[in-house]
Amino acid sequence: MIAQSGDIIVAITENGATLKIFKRKNNKVILEPRHPNYPVIVPKKLEIRGKFVGLIRFP
Repeated sequence: MIAQSGDIIVAITENGATLKIFKRKNNKVILEPRHPNYPVIVPKKLEIRGKFVGLIRFP
């Protein structure tokens, strides 16, 4: 799977699974959270398992 900068991805890092915004800056991969109180992750190892495309909520 190829992720582009700005995509929301399901990522497996050395610390476990996470759902973050994928970004590339200066040849580095950065996983940025949507919530400002959570830290930015700069993973040493990264496996992209999927891309978030939408959410359906049922009442």
